[in-house]
Amino acid sequence: MKTIGILDYSMGNIASVQAAFEHLGNNTFLITDKESYKSCDLLVLPGVGAFKDAIEIIKEKGFDEIINNHVKDGSYFLGICLGMQMLADKSEENGSFEGLGLIPGTVERIPAKNNQGNPHKVPHVGWSEVFPHQKNSKDIPLTLNHQSFYFVHSYYFNIKSDENDFADCDYGGHKLCAMVKKDNIIGVQFHPEKSGPAGLKLLEEILKLN
Repeated sequence: MKTIGILDYSMGNIASVQAAFEHLGNNTFLITDKESYKSCDLLVLPGVGAFKDAIEIIKEKGFDEIINNHVKDGSYFLGICLGMQMLADKSEENGSFEGLGLIPGTVERIPAKNNQGNPHKVPHVGWSEVFPHQKNSKDIPLTLNHQSFYFVHSYYFNIKSDENDFADCDYGGHKLCAMVKKDNIIGVQFHPEKSGPAGLKLLEEILKLN
Protein backbone atom coordinates (compact mmCIF):
# COMPACT_ATOMS: atom_id res chain seq x y z
CA MET A 1 0.00 0.00 0.00
CA LYS A 2 1.34 3.42 -1.01
CA THR A 3 0.36 6.97 -0.10
CA ILE A 4 -0.54 9.28 -2.99
CA GLY A 5 -0.84 13.04 -2.70
CA ILE A 6 -3.01 14.68 -5.38
CA LEU A 7 -2.62 18.39 -6.11
CA ASP A 8 -6.13 19.85 -6.22
CA TYR A 9 -6.34 23.17 -8.07
CA SER A 10 -9.85 22.65 -9.52
CA MET A 11 -8.63 21.92 -13.07
CA GLY A 12 -8.38 18.15 -13.23
CA ASN A 13 -10.30 14.89 -12.97
CA ILE A 14 -9.53 14.80 -9.27
CA ALA A 15 -12.28 12.35 -8.28
CA SER A 16 -11.44 9.91 -11.10
CA VAL A 17 -7.72 10.00 -10.35
CA GLN A 18 -8.32 9.49 -6.64
CA ALA A 19 -10.74 6.63 -7.30
CA ALA A 20 -8.25 4.87 -9.58
CA PHE A 21 -5.48 4.87 -6.98
CA GLU A 22 -7.85 3.81 -4.20
CA HIS A 23 -9.18 0.99 -6.40
CA LEU A 24 -5.60 -0.30 -6.46
CA GLY A 25 -5.60 -0.36 -2.64
CA ASN A 26 -3.68 2.82 -1.88
CA ASN A 27 -4.23 5.72 0.49
CA THR A 28 -4.83 9.11 -1.12
CA PHE A 29 -5.14 12.67 0.13
CA LEU A 30 -5.83 15.99 -1.57
CA ILE A 31 -3.45 18.92 -1.40
CA THR A 32 -5.34 22.21 -1.62
CA ASP A 33 -2.60 24.54 -0.34
CA LYS A 34 1.01 24.44 0.86
CA GLU A 35 -0.05 23.61 4.42
CA SER A 36 -1.93 20.46 3.38
CA TYR A 37 1.13 18.86 1.76
CA LYS A 38 2.76 15.96 3.55
CA SER A 39 5.30 13.36 2.54
CA CYS A 40 3.95 10.78 0.09
CA ASP A 41 5.20 7.98 -2.13
CA LEU A 42 3.80 9.60 -5.28
CA LEU A 43 2.77 13.21 -5.91
CA VAL A 44 0.23 13.58 -8.73
CA LEU A 45 -0.65 16.65 -10.81
CA PRO A 46 -3.80 16.01 -12.89
CA GLY A 47 -5.03 18.58 -15.37
CA VAL A 48 -7.74 19.50 -17.84
CA GLY A 49 -8.07 22.93 -19.44
CA ALA A 50 -5.90 25.82 -20.58
CA PHE A 51 -2.18 25.94 -19.81
CA LYS A 52 -2.14 29.65 -18.89
CA ASP A 53 -4.93 29.35 -16.31
CA ALA A 54 -3.46 26.20 -14.80
CA ILE A 55 0.13 27.38 -14.43
CA GLU A 56 -1.02 30.65 -12.87
CA ILE A 57 -2.99 28.80 -10.20
CA ILE A 58 -0.12 26.35 -9.60
CA LYS A 59 2.27 29.23 -8.93
CA GLU A 60 -0.22 31.28 -6.92
CA LYS A 61 -0.83 28.33 -4.59
CA GLY A 62 2.88 27.57 -4.27
CA PHE A 63 2.39 24.13 -5.80
CA ASP A 64 5.48 24.67 -7.96
CA GLU A 65 7.54 24.85 -4.76
CA ILE A 66 5.88 21.68 -3.45
CA ILE A 67 6.64 19.84 -6.70
CA ASN A 68 10.27 20.97 -6.80
CA ASN A 69 10.91 20.00 -3.18
CA HIS A 70 9.18 16.64 -3.58
CA VAL A 71 11.27 15.81 -6.65
CA LYS A 72 14.51 16.95 -4.97
CA ASP A 73 13.76 14.59 -2.09
CA GLY A 74 13.89 11.71 -4.58
CA SER A 75 10.21 10.76 -4.47
CA TYR A 76 8.25 10.07 -7.62
CA PHE A 77 6.04 12.63 -9.36
CA LEU A 78 3.35 11.99 -12.00
CA GLY A 79 1.80 14.61 -14.27
CA ILE A 80 -1.36 13.64 -16.17
CA CYS A 81 -2.46 15.30 -19.45
CA LEU A 82 -2.17 19.07 -18.80
CA GLY A 83 -0.20 18.07 -15.70
CA MET A 84 2.41 16.54 -18.03
CA GLN A 85 2.45 19.59 -20.30
CA MET A 86 3.20 21.89 -17.38
CA LEU A 87 6.51 20.04 -16.88
CA ALA A 88 7.79 21.73 -20.07
CA ASP A 89 9.83 24.92 -20.35
CA LYS A 90 6.97 26.79 -21.99
CA SER A 91 3.65 26.48 -23.81
CA GLU A 92 2.51 28.15 -27.03
CA GLU A 93 -1.18 27.68 -26.21
CA ASN A 94 -2.87 31.07 -26.77
CA GLY A 95 0.41 32.93 -26.31
CA SER A 96 3.74 32.05 -24.73
CA PHE A 97 3.78 31.00 -21.08
CA GLU A 98 6.50 29.56 -18.88
CA GLY A 99 6.02 26.08 -17.47
CA LEU A 100 7.70 24.35 -14.55
CA GLY A 101 10.85 23.72 -16.58
CA LEU A 102 11.40 20.21 -15.21
CA ILE A 103 11.72 18.48 -18.59
CA PRO A 104 13.11 20.45 -21.56
CA GLY A 105 10.62 21.04 -24.35
CA THR A 106 7.76 23.17 -25.66
CA VAL A 107 4.01 22.56 -25.70
CA GLU A 108 2.76 23.12 -29.26
CA ARG A 109 -0.52 22.72 -31.13
CA ILE A 110 -1.17 19.40 -32.84
CA PRO A 111 -0.81 19.92 -36.62
CA ALA A 112 -4.14 20.73 -38.29
CA LYS A 113 -3.34 18.38 -41.19
CA ASN A 114 -2.28 14.75 -41.27
CA ASN A 115 0.97 13.67 -42.87
CA GLN A 116 -0.83 13.39 -46.22
CA GLY A 117 -1.67 17.09 -46.10
CA ASN A 118 -5.39 16.55 -45.44
CA PRO A 119 -7.23 18.33 -42.59
CA HIS A 120 -8.00 16.16 -39.60
CA LYS A 121 -9.78 16.64 -36.31
CA VAL A 122 -8.08 18.56 -33.53
CA PRO A 123 -8.39 17.96 -30.60
CA HIS A 124 -7.18 14.37 -30.57
CA VAL A 125 -9.95 12.63 -28.64
CA GLY A 126 -10.31 8.92 -28.07
CA TRP A 127 -8.30 5.73 -27.79
CA SER A 128 -4.85 5.53 -29.34
CA GLU A 129 -2.19 2.88 -29.28
CA VAL A 130 0.96 3.79 -27.37
CA PHE A 131 4.37 2.38 -28.19
CA PRO A 132 7.68 2.74 -26.32
CA HIS A 133 10.25 5.11 -27.71
CA GLN A 134 12.85 2.80 -29.21
CA LYS A 135 15.83 4.32 -27.40
CA ASN A 136 14.24 4.05 -23.95
CA SER A 137 12.02 0.99 -24.29
CA LYS A 138 13.90 -1.04 -21.68
CA ASP A 139 14.71 1.71 -19.17
CA ILE A 140 11.87 0.99 -16.73
CA PRO A 141 9.44 -1.95 -16.62
CA LEU A 142 6.23 -0.27 -17.74
CA THR A 143 3.64 -2.14 -19.82
CA LEU A 144 3.15 0.27 -22.70
CA ASN A 145 3.90 -1.81 -25.76
CA HIS A 146 0.93 -1.33 -28.13
CA GLN A 147 -1.61 -0.82 -25.35
CA SER A 148 -4.41 1.68 -26.03
CA PHE A 149 -5.07 4.62 -23.72
CA TYR A 150 -7.61 7.45 -23.71
CA PHE A 151 -6.48 10.87 -24.99
CA VAL A 152 -8.08 14.33 -24.95
CA HIS A 153 -5.75 17.12 -26.10
CA SER A 154 -5.20 19.83 -28.69
CA TYR A 155 -1.56 20.48 -27.76
CA TYR A 156 1.35 18.10 -27.39
CA PHE A 157 4.75 18.09 -25.67
CA ASN A 158 7.44 18.66 -28.29
CA ILE A 159 10.21 17.16 -26.21
CA LYS A 160 13.73 18.49 -26.67
CA SER A 161 15.73 15.34 -25.95
CA ASP A 162 15.02 11.76 -26.99
CA GLU A 163 16.36 10.57 -23.65
CA ASN A 164 13.26 12.00 -21.94
CA ASP A 165 10.78 10.63 -24.52
CA PHE A 166 9.60 7.32 -23.10
CA ALA A 167 6.59 6.56 -25.30
CA ASP A 168 4.69 7.96 -28.29
CA CYS A 169 1.42 7.65 -30.15
CA ASP A 170 0.52 8.18 -33.79
CA TYR A 171 -2.10 10.76 -34.76
CA GLY A 172 -2.67 11.35 -38.44
CA GLY A 173 0.81 10.08 -39.19
CA HIS A 174 2.40 12.48 -36.71
CA LYS A 175 4.38 11.00 -33.82
CA LEU A 176 3.20 12.68 -30.62
CA CYS A 177 4.90 12.23 -27.28
CA ALA A 178 2.64 10.18 -24.99
CA MET A 179 4.92 9.74 -21.99
CA VAL A 180 7.94 11.59 -20.63
CA LYS A 181 10.41 10.56 -17.96
CA LYS A 182 13.39 12.21 -16.34
CA ASP A 183 14.76 10.47 -13.26
CA ASN A 184 11.85 10.37 -10.77
CA ILE A 185 9.60 12.66 -12.88
CA ILE A 186 6.98 10.99 -15.11
CA GLY A 187 4.32 12.53 -17.30
CA VAL A 188 1.59 10.94 -19.42
CA GLN A 189 -0.41 12.78 -22.07
CA PHE A 190 -3.29 10.30 -21.88
CA HIS A 191 -5.65 9.67 -18.96
CA PRO A 192 -4.74 6.39 -17.23
CA GLU A 193 -7.66 6.88 -14.83
CA LYS A 194 -10.02 6.68 -17.84
CA SER A 195 -8.18 3.93 -19.70
CA GLY A 196 -9.63 0.83 -18.08
CA PRO A 197 -7.42 -2.15 -17.11
CA ALA A 198 -4.42 -0.88 -19.11
CA GLY A 199 -4.52 2.45 -17.30
CA LEU A 200 -4.80 0.85 -13.88
CA LYS A 201 -1.94 -1.51 -14.72
CA LEU A 202 0.25 1.42 -15.69
CA LEU A 203 -0.51 3.27 -12.45
CA GLU A 204 0.27 0.12 -10.51
CA GLU A 205 3.63 -0.23 -12.26
CA ILE A 206 4.52 3.42 -11.66
CA LEU A 207 3.89 2.92 -7.95
CA LYS A 208 6.30 -0.02 -7.94
CA LEU A 209 9.13 2.25 -9.15
CA ASN A 210 9.28 4.12 -5.86
